[in-house]
Amino acid sequence: MIYTQQLKELLNELKLAEGKNCLLFVILDKSQNDLIEIIEPRGFKVNRIYLEKEVNLLELLIKWEETPENTVYLAHGLSNQFLWVLGYLNLHRDLFYDIKRPVIISGSEYEIGEIARYAPDLWRFRSRTYDLTEKKIREKEERFTMSLAELEPMYYILPIFEDEDEEKLKERIKVDEYLLGTVRDDYKKAELYMSLAISYLKLDDFERGKRSFEKSTEIKEKLSDKKGISINYKRVADIFLWKGHLEEAVRFYSSVLELNPNLAEAYSRRGAAYDELNQHERAIEDYNKAIEINPNNAEAYYSRGVTYTDLNQYERAVEDYNKAIELNPILAVAYYNRGFVYDKLNQYERAIEDYDKAIELGEHLPDDKDSQAYTNRGIAYDKLNQHERAIQDYNKAIKLNPDLAEAYVNRGSSYSEIGRYEEATRDLKKGGILLLNSERVEDSTEVFSTCFDFRDSVESIDVAYCGLALFFLRRDKKVLSELKIMRIRDKILIKIFELALRRLENEDISDEIIKLEEEEKREDLRLLIRLLKET
Repeated sequence: MIYTQQLKELLNELKLAEGKNCLLFVILDKSQNDLIEIIEPRGFKVNRIYLEKEVNLLELLIKWEETPENTVYLAHGLSNQFLWVLGYLNLHRDLFYDIKRPVIISGSEYEIGEIARYAPDLWRFRSRTYDLTEKKIREKEERFTMSLAELEPMYYILPIFEDEDEEKLKERIKVDEYLLGTVRDDYKKAELYMSLAISYLKLDDFERGKRSFEKSTEIKEKLSDKKGISINYKRVADIFLWKGHLEEAVRFYSSVLELNPNLAEAYSRRGAAYDELNQHERAIEDYNKAIEINPNNAEAYYSRGVTYTDLNQYERAVEDYNKAIELNPILAVAYYNRGFVYDKLNQYERAIEDYDKAIELGEHLPDDKDSQAYTNRGIAYDKLNQHERAIQDYNKAIKLNPDLAEAYVNRGSSYSEIGRYEEATRDLKKGGILLLNSERVEDSTEVFSTCFDFRDSVESIDVAYCGLALFFLRRDKKVLSELKIMRIRDKILIKIFELALRRLENEDISDEIIKLEEEEKREDLRLLIRLLKET
């Protein structure tokens, strides 16, 4: 096998993933032995799994704790089990999260393509796909570049926490129930019941979820599968944590720890539940225990850092984020949070460096944090009076998330600092509307007030709009007095203003409001009309 850039990147990822959770797909047109001969001399022990008819891949993988830390699983022969293995692995992909060994699933281009087609959830859970075929080698030779490997490991992402729409979950339930009628193996039945439990719990059907969980656990008790029972409790605890049922999460994590008192992850996640319950001391105790059991647990250091941040113990938080990053250099949220703490400590240059790194690792950030990272970096630039740079970051944040109120508000503030008041008031108006639509009434009121304060600096429809919104929210007649001396250049704004004055005189304007609502299509003005109705 020729040593290509793709192969080099695969070996780099295996090195980073040693002793951790990582699922990889490899396209091969040669024997598996060729790949093994390259992997093993680099300090790995390859555990080869050929998927013959009776071989159950997951049953073999859950024994990972019996293997040395340098083990790499290499599974091949998927075509022997396509109809069963694709559906089964797709449904129970969350089991891969518990396997702290890299797993390579290899096959032909056709076989790997079938996985992408018929097991889409498993496919999304993968870290990366490597093409080691001769065809790929020739393509690479034509356009070789000296680029670093761009790794996409998923060590700390819980697939069980994925957002899935109701239709998809209901379809999964139908498939699980069908499979229950076809399988005879007790282990598989237990897993199918557990999959049903997860789907029902995600749909907030707690009665059916609990019943399915109990059936799965009952089977595992008959099998004397203590570890499987512990996994069941942990899965349910993870769901409750994700959905914000924090007391239930604590209860189930406690059950996990009764069965397995040395499971660092359970302490770490129970700590997260305690933290959300504002029981910070208990949270720290659990994080301490998780770290005592596993000093290389990046998640525990990160989570304890979050708690210290909540307690405004910023120096301690920085120490924990430092350790989390040392253990997992691609833990993007740790850079993000450390940047936040550095900002609180007025160390803006350091904050910017951390936001730079978080943005660089953006694919590893939670969905809502990439735009927030740009926003927070923009705030740091603003504090260093680098307003043009700040505006560039807010632009990027808005492009990523057009509904991010903070980005508009902060960009408006930056525009005002450099005297661009028309753009400032437009952004402040937009930010105020987004905040109000999110039911953040106090914040929106402050933003509308800031916008209205620019009435002597710029004459714009946006200032008049913010003034009217401010009046409706505060019922402050002084604002109305200021509006009376302004020139309002929008006929609908004028109409709303006139109706507000008549309402103050106790006139019945309900018919005119109804007519205005029917005629007006612009969302921003419809919001003002709603505020007028509520005045």
